[in-house]
Amino acid sequence: SGQGRLCPAEDILDAVDQGLGPVDSKLKGRRVLITCGPTREWIDPVLFISNPSSGKMGFALAQEAMARGAEVTIVRGPTDLRPPWGAQVVPVETTREMLDAVLAAYDGCDVLIGAAAPVDFTPAAPAQQKIKKFGGSASLELVGTPDILTSVSSLKGSRIHVGFAAESENLEANAQAKLAAKALDLICANDITAPGSGFGADTNEIAMYSRDGLTRHVDMTGKREVAIEILDEVETLLSTEAVSPQG
Repeated sequence: SGQGRLCPAEDILDAVDQGLGPVDSKLKGRRVLITCGPTREWIDPVLFISNPSSGKMGFALAQEAMARGAEVTIVRGPTDLRPPWGAQVVPVETTREMLDAVLAAYDGCDVLIGAAAPVDFTPAAPAQQKIKKFGGSASLELVGTPDILTSVSSLKGSRIHVGFAAESENLEANAQAKLAAKALDLICANDITAPGSGFGADTNEIAMYSRDGLTRHVDMTGKREVAIEILDEVETLLSTEAVSPQG
């Protein structure tokens, strides 16, 4: 005997959400690997380079995938969001750590969704001690970080790869260039300068492109609703490309 405990209400709601999901989803029993959130590249023990990504889009995709019966692994950068109940979560900080975590979980996945916003540059020589404030200007030499989706493109096989293109100009051209360069099946492009469609927002508006061109446009709506549209497209790809379960 003793004091009873009730699990968090959010976890109960997640379990109900998953229990009420469709029974005939093409994602049922599939393994889905999702990256989300920002990464951090340290300048010194105090300062880092990052971006305002919240991880909300990735977590919404994870919730929807689990509601469709998928087994979900989330590789997440620094975020305060609560992950969906039942997901396997791998916390990382740097872009290199995110790539290493993706590679570690990649063998068994059927679908990879790169919804994270990894930092593109890292200091060439991070300072081991805090850089003291001083007058005048300073310069910082940067080098490129590894591109996660490009790094696993040669391992793709029959897996479905989905990427995101957060752009401030030339949305379609930039998205289609990334689609080709990273050997993606689908890319979701959004204009980060549009109100309600930038980092940290609860809403999003995207255009999805496949190798055949524009697949569908999703008007501004909640990120869970956007996730539904994206995963509907993923299920179509699973049907048409006859992807065999991995692992």
